[in-house]
Amino acid sequence: GAILANTISRPVRELTAATKAVAGGELGHQVPVRTQDEIGELAQSFNQMSADLAHSNQLRRQMTADIAH
Repeated sequence: GAILANTISRPVRELTAATKAVAGGELGHQVPVRTQDEIGELAQSFNQMSADLAHSNQLRRQMTADIAH
């Protein structure tokens, strides 16, 4: 029972920590994708969202720098 609980709760804890990291400004933070089930799909979606946020932020900074010069 404890192994099953850990198998389910570990990815959720990792995703929770990752969302806090992104909320704290650490854009691009990734989580490991260990399964192909719903939790794995959620982790893949989170990773894509985080990467897109980091890329958008980089483009915004570059545009701001270009305009400033």
